[in-house]
Amino acid sequence: MTNSSLIRQSARERGARSSLALAVLAPAVLAVATVLGCGQDQPPQNLLLITIDTCRADRVGAYGHPGARTANLDQLAERGTLYGRAYAVAPETLPAHVSLMTGRYPPAHGVRINGSYQLPGAAVTLAETFREAGFFTGAVTASAVLDARYGLDQGFEVYDSVVGRAERRAEEVTERALALLPAATDRRIFLWVHYYDPHSPYEPPAELLPVEPAPPESPPLYEAEIAAVDIALGRLLEGLDRAGRGDRLLVAVTGDHGESLGEHGETYHTLFVYDSTIRVPLVLAGPGIPAGTRVSEPVSQIDLFATLLDLFALDARPGLSRVLPGLTSSSPAPDGPPRALYSETLSPRLRFGWSELTAIRTADWLYVDAPQEELYPADDSGPGAINRALDPGPDDLRQLGIMRELLSRTRSDMRGRSLESEGRAQSVEERRALEALGYLQPNADGGADGRRRADPKEMVEVAEALALGNLARSEGRLDLAERLFSWAAAADPTNGGIRYQLGLTMELAGNAEAAFELLREANRLQPGTWEILADLSALAESVGQQEVARRARREALDRTPLPTEVWRLIARARGRRGDLTSAAQAYREILALAPNDPAARRMLERLPPG
Repeated sequence: MTNSSLIRQSARERGARSSLALAVLAPAVLAVATVLGCGQDQPPQNLLLITIDTCRADRVGAYGHPGARTANLDQLAERGTLYGRAYAVAPETLPAHVSLMTGRYPPAHGVRINGSYQLPGAAVTLAETFREAGFFTGAVTASAVLDARYGLDQGFEVYDSVVGRAERRAEEVTERALALLPAATDRRIFLWVHYYDPHSPYEPPAELLPVEPAPPESPPLYEAEIAAVDIALGRLLEGLDRAGRGDRLLVAVTGDHGESLGEHGETYHTLFVYDSTIRVPLVLAGPGIPAGTRVSEPVSQIDLFATLLDLFALDARPGLSRVLPGLTSSSPAPDGPPRALYSETLSPRLRFGWSELTAIRTADWLYVDAPQEELYPADDSGPGAINRALDPGPDDLRQLGIMRELLSRTRSDMRGRSLESEGRAQSVEERRALEALGYLQPNADGGADGRRRADPKEMVEVAEALALGNLARSEGRLDLAERLFSWAAAADPTNGGIRYQLGLTMELAGNAEAAFELLREANRLQPGTWEILADLSALAESVGQQEVARRARREALDRTPLPTEVWRLIARARGRRGDLTSAAQAYREILALAPNDPAARRMLERLPPG
């Protein structure tokens, strides 16, 4: 059901359903108390790691949000330790989760954005370490962004990821997580459960809709999605208790990144590295965790790696993380000055050809390295913050120099401990799934000619138009998508990636000639991108430009490590225009390259013989 149809329900219906949700929630909250009330004086036996996608800290009740419906998470915080200033490494799902699982910042593990990178086998993950210690290791993820092909399945005995769709809801995730428990038999467990609901589009269950009507993609709907995850979390804890896994259970809950919700002009995430998308909840509860404790020292999400290994007395491999402060741990954080915390977003450069952003946080300051530098007092980078580096006074200049040096030192440290990681080409299915979730492809690494890359602050309106255009296209509102992409193309006239998105929209609208010309222009502005070339080849065929089609196809096949995906994209385009014989030939090309490709074989069986 779409947001618009849900919003049309009467306030009376929504109020009644909200009451029902609270009634359902009460037993789950009691389950938190039951699970965490056992074995507090003994070392932990089992580990539950919860990651809530796109979850801002300040939308959780335990972090001070008065209207939050997060009773289970709040109960965990009351019975454990809450980190009031925990920061993500990137405002994007895959690199943030890789950092959580390896204890390394993105430049050190090499995974920088969703969909285009794979964790190298040389990395040592939490799951590998726990599995070596005899634990059953299981994971349930809720988004195609965390598919096993990106490498996070390393060390998991069972890795249950989304198949054939973009995402799955919290209730299903909980059911699938509990279904893994019998496979553990009598072993200790490390269970990672990933909830995706707060990610856009915001379409909460009907019973959690706010009483007052809320516009689509608005904060009340976002907060209702967090409430849905909280209910699922309570049911998960209750299920673990019923299965006999609640005793001596250590629970760690965190977010991968936040959501801007309009701050700094950004509706969603990936563009900026302010607190709105980087500050996340982090709560630990269970054996070895002091109850009712709040830690104000800034920490990074990478610190969960060393902390969990330390709490279970496992070998913490060399990395960049430290044991979190405030715990009754046998290995306290090393002495010395507080560490500067690193965050980055490469999405502006790799998706739009603009400048990347990197940030360093200390207890007192936030510094953003950008074409137009930014310096803020800590906790003062909200939507009304002033860029203090534009006309700094003497004190700020001194601090600016300190922060630049901290960033340089951190980068040097990461280079000394980095893993080798190669970019990987996406399959057509991967690319479509990422686009359905709002991540525009392909990469657009502009600025290669030495020109100054645009500061994302200057391009925020263009980024908003692209995000909204992608959402409109995914909902079939092609006229609106075309208007938004056209405006973005006019605002950033040298951006080939924007013309590519506009061309795809025009093709869906049935205007193949216009789409063909847009893709030719995209290829001129952004030469050598295999996705653009493959789509250009398919469109050239449909408009009778056979020589252009052949040249583009040859170049696409030369430039991608996944030639099967070039042929798959061409096969689908041929099928859409009714040329079934040529489509079958393209699927045969796939099988010549990959004889066991099940999708190509299944499609070929449905098509007439050539």
